[in-house]
Amino acid sequence: MDIKNYVTYEQFGAVGDGVADDFLPIYNAHNYANEHGLTVKTDETKHYRIHYTFVGEGEDKKPEPIIIKTNVDWGKTKFTIDDSDLNPFDPWFKNMPKLPIFKVISDYAPEKITDEKILENILKDGLGTKTTKIDLGAKRDYPVMIIPCNEKHKIYRRSGPYAPSQDPNMSELIVLDKDGNVSPETPLMFNYNGLSYVTVYRIDDTPLTVKGGIFTTVACGLNARPEFMPDGTPNEARRDFGYFTRHISVERSNTVVEGVEHYMTNEVSLVRYAAGEVGPAYNGFYHAANANHITFKNCVLTGRRVFVHGSYELAASYVNKIVFDGCTQSNFWITIDDDYNIHPSYEGAPGARTSMTIDYEVNGTKIPYVHWGCGGTNFCKNMEYHNSRLSRFDAHMGLYNGKIKNCELNAIYLTGNGTMDIENVRFFANNPNTTHNTIILTRGDYGCVWNGEITIKNMDAYVYTDSPVALTGSIWQNWYYGYETILPDIAIENLNVYDVVTREPADENFSIQYIRGTNWGRAHLPEAHAAPTYQVVDRNGDGYVDDPFDQNTPLIFDGKPLTMDEAMSMLDPNSYYKLSLVDRSSTRNLNIKTPPKYFKLINSNAKFTVQKTDGEGIPNGAYFGVEEDGNGGFFGCTKFYYEKDKFIRGTAQDTAEIENCQIIFI
Repeated sequence: MDIKNYVTYEQFGAVGDGVADDFLPIYNAHNYANEHGLTVKTDETKHYRIHYTFVGEGEDKKPEPIIIKTNVDWGKTKFTIDDSDLNPFDPWFKNMPKLPIFKVISDYAPEKITDEKILENILKDGLGTKTTKIDLGAKRDYPVMIIPCNEKHKIYRRSGPYAPSQDPNMSELIVLDKDGNVSPETPLMFNYNGLSYVTVYRIDDTPLTVKGGIFTTVACGLNARPEFMPDGTPNEARRDFGYFTRHISVERSNTVVEGVEHYMTNEVSLVRYAAGEVGPAYNGFYHAANANHITFKNCVLTGRRVFVHGSYELAASYVNKIVFDGCTQSNFWITIDDDYNIHPSYEGAPGARTSMTIDYEVNGTKIPYVHWGCGGTNFCKNMEYHNSRLSRFDAHMGLYNGKIKNCELNAIYLTGNGTMDIENVRFFANNPNTTHNTIILTRGDYGCVWNGEITIKNMDAYVYTDSPVALTGSIWQNWYYGYETILPDIAIENLNVYDVVTREPADENFSIQYIRGTNWGRAHLPEAHAAPTYQVVDRNGDGYVDDPFDQNTPLIFDGKPLTMDEAMSMLDPNSYYKLSLVDRSSTRNLNIKTPPKYFKLINSNAKFTVQKTDGEGIPNGAYFGVEEDGNGGFFGCTKFYYEKDKFIRGTAQDTAEIENCQIIFI
């Protein structure tokens, strides 16, 4: 074989006519390149189709991803990923829809530390927010990223019908240098009182680049919630396909994905959807996990349709410093024609709306949510959008530090800690409903928590001015999330508000709710103003429902320990909280919230209203140097800055008496 300093797919039998299934030649070409440390290059005149990803013969035949360990240059070569007939319910496919197409991985396998002596040693001097050095029990002459895990403490205990199935273990990513020092980029967010194991990933010291390629996914054309299963039995449980993961997964540190383009065809149409059919959800074409420093640069993304589940175009978990720079979404703007076909569009085109908008109307018919937001991430630190037009920045679980600069977005959803810098941004609300007519939505299903500062500088916010608008979404629910829920400190400089439909500036008397929600008066006190909602879960197997703060302590419900059998007999199948019970006999506060230290407002064309919590006869909690015997309530200690160096503490003062004050207490 005449192979010099790079590998081509044709050398391994690829046809490249857009018809033949070229998966196996591509698979073999990358394996050879990985073994010999060679770059992979493609012929830009070719069109490769990837359909079935089987490897092997007979009983050994199984689907596998294409492994990438070397640089790749796809140029302007076209690729079709053909998912048209993939059916996860059919055993013939052997889990094919649930595997990546391409998987970029490290040469170094992860290590899992389970030795109890090593784990005890890590915990010896404390493992928590003040930790600056971690001893992993062996000398390593290279930097690593670690993920400690405590299976006995659950965090991000998502409220609603998801609990307790979506309660992840306490964990986070931490980057260490060769001497075990914690990187300033990744300080610890949690205090660990136990460790089940620690996963160690060696950080690759040489950069790797995956460049170019024009990819089109032919979406699965089957009804993802079929009436009958492949064996002919009725689908009485209304099961659906779940998430497809036919994507490019980057699981290697110091990797750049540059100039890749991705588009979608064949998604279930609005007409089919109206008739009861749904398509499968997709878990991101651009996917990253378990790595340090990954950049997606000058890539094209395409937002996905909404069906049974939200469907993502980018997704990440446990990545530090994940950056999207110069990326654009092909369908950030769309139109829908009279035949209910969806078309990519551009700002200012007749009838064009942003892709996440849900108030389309065609032929007098209201169109539901058409596209899901492009992004969704978990357990990341230092996530950044620069110079990009992407529909959604979404930190589901535990972001530490974020940046959005010189971007256009349709939604900003946050959960986490640290600093969040938003600068030179155009924001377009996607729904007149107050929840989504909110500029910074701290996610209610994870406790509306951002422990740190959010700065907004030079933002143009396009909102539905004829509906209530909020600056930040926050609601108090009497539910335990696995951590203290702290409201963000917010600083605003130069916020211009417009109507998203007319594009006209907001009226001079237009006002925005500082924080969405009510009932803040007692949110910081041990006794709440509403009954607690408890998860029905027994993680230690003693037959009793766990107390939310300690799985080894039985829950006292209505004055006595509650058994699992009793709890299951009390569940309401029609309740939104499926596996949860409300204790009407109690006012115990499971979600003691910490109020913000400050809210700073400098130069806005809209006023901001703040719910008054003073005069309720309840203490302010002695936060931020204010005495406990105050009666300012939840906001009693918060500083409200109306000029750079001038503020009001609490909400008792009538701000109408203050010249040029844009903050109003109501």
